[in-house]
Amino acid sequence: MRKSEKARKYGVSPNKAAPMLALAVLLAGCAQSGNNPPEGSKENEENQMTKEPIELVVLSRLSEAMFKDSLADPVRKKYPNVTLKQLSFTGKLDELISSNVPIDILDSNTVTIYDSSRMKLAEDLTPYMKRFSVNLSALDERILEAVNKTYYFEGKLLALPITVGVASLHFNKDLFDKFGVPYPKDGMTWEEVREIAKKMTRKEGGVQYRGIELHLDSTMVRNQLSLPVVDQKTKQAAVTTAGWERWFDTMKSLYEIEGNVPERDKWGTGTPTFLKDRTIAMYAIATMFGPLPDAVKAGLNWDVVTLPSFSDIPNTTIQPWMPSLAVSTQSKHKDEAFQVIAFIFSEEGQLANTKIGRPSVLKNPEINKHFGESIEVLRGKNAAAYRKNKLAVVSPSNTEYDDVAYSILKDKFREFVYGDKDRNTALREAEEAINKKIAEALQK
Repeated sequence: MRKSEKARKYGVSPNKAAPMLALAVLLAGCAQSGNNPPEGSKENEENQMTKEPIELVVLSRLSEAMFKDSLADPVRKKYPNVTLKQLSFTGKLDELISSNVPIDILDSNTVTIYDSSRMKLAEDLTPYMKRFSVNLSALDERILEAVNKTYYFEGKLLALPITVGVASLHFNKDLFDKFGVPYPKDGMTWEEVREIAKKMTRKEGGVQYRGIELHLDSTMVRNQLSLPVVDQKTKQAAVTTAGWERWFDTMKSLYEIEGNVPERDKWGTGTPTFLKDRTIAMYAIATMFGPLPDAVKAGLNWDVVTLPSFSDIPNTTIQPWMPSLAVSTQSKHKDEAFQVIAFIFSEEGQLANTKIGRPSVLKNPEINKHFGESIEVLRGKNAAAYRKNKLAVVSPSNTEYDDVAYSILKDKFREFVYGDKDRNTALREAEEAINKKIAEALQK
């Protein structure tokens, strides 16, 4: 296939006075934030966004609506001459890159930091940060820690975080009302929530109701205990540890409640079971603002509290999971691409995203006070629960093998839950399988 044909194949596709005053002050601060050069200076003129019409292509797997709301619209409002065009892609990354499709900005949901480093896809942002007076000191402490541990390769900063994923405990208010059980509260431990789940798990009218379900991508992969799965130095699995034994035992105890284990063919279907079937009382998962509106229209009466914590690390949610943006090495508009990323990273850009339910990465507490203001289904809900807990400490080891390692570990946890394996066997087999996968990858 000729390069031009490949390019076509991957073509770009398609009493409110006080709060309002506080918002006005915040917006004024946004406009003045940063160490910007004096107006009228030569440096200022050189660092301004071009006034010419420009289209920047963003490689991103965000939904069309989320891309528009979180990136395209805020950027267009800030820079009316700049259009962001989304390039959705699900095929082989190396094939896309070789096709010479113009790409200006990379979304980490599509191209991981490790891919960016390995394939030399992302620009080192360090010189751009200096030139455009952008620094990392505004970041939340935990997020800054995560950036320092995972965003630098060979001394190069490859991306900037633009939001942070959080997990909470969603619950079905109608089920609690039906069974006469008090609602869960913020600040609970896993042991306290297990006692509530026992009361909510029952069979009634031929329907099996389950007290709690876990979304493992939220609760295991970004676990609150900050446990690694692969040792960064040895490139060996790190799951036969007391920490993982504790995590496995604590989470299995929820499924040991009689009637709370899903049928085998229903494993991993917690989201539709909670939202549509409405037979799960509590669901530990990240935000679900995409499917929640339809579920509410269909009759779901829900609310949310903070994610349960381990007793020795109270009021702690998951580790930072940070969608990020990078400047493509293929871009012909690198300065403009970085300026777009810097805007989304700024207080002004973070405020716009926070209002639509994308938590801010910055430490300014005023921004998160506006969390979810534009989300209809959050009105009247305990929206503060999404950001009330502190983020967990970042795992001491993060590697390019973590995704495959967690895939294996999730499978072994499932076997443990169903009694196919005891805990020690499950963890030992997970370690062996992970090491085998790493060895295969290192031989390529």
